[in-house]
Amino acid sequence: MGGFGSSGGEGSKRREYMVGFAVSSASPALAAVATNPIEVVKVRQQAGGAESANARRGIVSSLVHIGRSEGVAGLQAGLALAVVREASKAFFRIGCFQPILDAMHEPGSGPAPVAKRMASGMSSGAIAALVCNPIELVKTRQQSAGHMPGGHALARLRQIYRTDGLQGLWRGTGVSMARSAAVTGPHLTTYTLTKEHVLRLGWMADSTPLHVLSSLMGSFAGIACTLTPVDTGYIGLRPGIHRVAAWDT
Repeated sequence: MGGFGSSGGEGSKRREYMVGFAVSSASPALAAVATNPIEVVKVRQQAGGAESANARRGIVSSLVHIGRSEGVAGLQAGLALAVVREASKAFFRIGCFQPILDAMHEPGSGPAPVAKRMASGMSSGAIAALVCNPIELVKTRQQSAGHMPGGHALARLRQIYRTDGLQGLWRGTGVSMARSAAVTGPHLTTYTLTKEHVLRLGWMADSTPLHVLSSLMGSFAGIACTLTPVDTGYIGLRPGIHRVAAWDT
């Protein structure tokens, strides 16, 4: 996201977009390897079941419980899908933000207003959720149930397609798009505003510490302010979460 807010020639702009897409995709994918066990706990606690009782004792207790009962396979349930999901969704969610904003607001006319940034962020978030819904569907089911033998991700997708058709792969898309838009809008708006404000005041140089600070501020706005209540409803409404036994039939 380091290219947000910059301008240049047509060729430079295209290169900037491509770099933004690549970095936006690779970074979350690598991070998913480390954060997947926490994601597994979150999904299970929000979906209900055994881990809901452990939620009162904290995330560490839940991680220990899963590790002891299911091993590494349980802690890393859905890891491959999580990596693919983070890479593909971030490719659209973060990578599309600047092109959409540039289409809505002429870069040379000054800083974009908050409303346009929010609209751009919500649009890119909704696009990402729409495109990546099949991956999200299988990932959430697998993390909710833990390690499930009997087929890889493509086999699971084919099973959904055979059972419910193409519509089944995009079941719950409306909820997913609303969730992603609600998170991405505040997240990327806060990120860009924080970065530009700090640079304008001369408090920090345009370097890694500034990106880290801006990302933390954006994450707080996107996750703490909107994601937790929406995400709980999203997991609860997600079709198939409470019917995971059907995967093994």
